Amino acid sequence: MQIIPKPPAEEYSAHAAMYIDLLQNDGNLLERMQDNFFMIKDFILALPAEKLLYRYAKDKWTIKEVLVHMVDDERIYAYRALWFCTE
Repeated sequence: MQIIPKPPAEEYSAHAAMYIDLLQNDGNLLERMQDNFFMIKDFILALPAEKLLYRYAKDKWTIKEVLVHMVDDERIYAYRALWFCTE
């Protein structure tokens, strides 16, 4: 896989630093993203259907709602990435 180094601080906003700091600086970003995808997918598929709709308190999100929110966020990030690539 392609080696992708951790971005320098001037390439991202300050509020993103807490996420960037979680990355290992070994250049294996794509491999780690692929591994995480399969881990999360396997975990979610192992949950019983009723657990996806479980709400631990009134007005709290279900696991399914959290997943949909994450998908929406990923769509936004993908759109932003495409926008930067066309500049």
